[in-house]
Amino acid sequence: MLRAFCDAHEHRVLAYSDVLRTIIEIATDQRVPDPWRRREGAVDEHVSRMRGPLPLWNEHLCIVAEFLTELRAGSGQGPVRLGDVTGSTAHLLAARVMDQAEQAWKGCKEIAHRSHTDPGYLYAASASEAVLQHAPENSAKAQ
Repeated sequence: MLRAFCDAHEHRVLAYSDVLRTIIEIATDQRVPDPWRRREGAVDEHVSRMRGPLPLWNEHLCIVAEFLTELRAGSGQGPVRLGDVTGSTAHLLAARVMDQAEQAWKGCKEIAHRSHTDPGYLYAASASEAVLQHAPENSAKAQ
């Protein structure tokens, strides 16, 4: 059960990596005009893989989460920290990051769509550009 959970979680993390890599490739591609038209669908596929169901029953997921939490608590290291965000285990923290990434992608896609269809927008943008412009490290540099 633990192996199935970890394997499935590893596939999700790899899909998250593919999301980020593909967004960067699209946003920085200078070889062809508007690469997002052809490639943002690939990001959607990676997001689907990242958010796909785990191959365990909910009861088993609860057991694994409890086991990992107890294991972390027993180590005396306290919660896992990533900046200001904490989680009882690295798996739960990673899941939280992936949830936020999915929501950010959906929000940027909606903004990009409106920028192409609503005349109130000054210019049309792609979702990939919006993600990179609003990434935490870019936001910190802008301040």
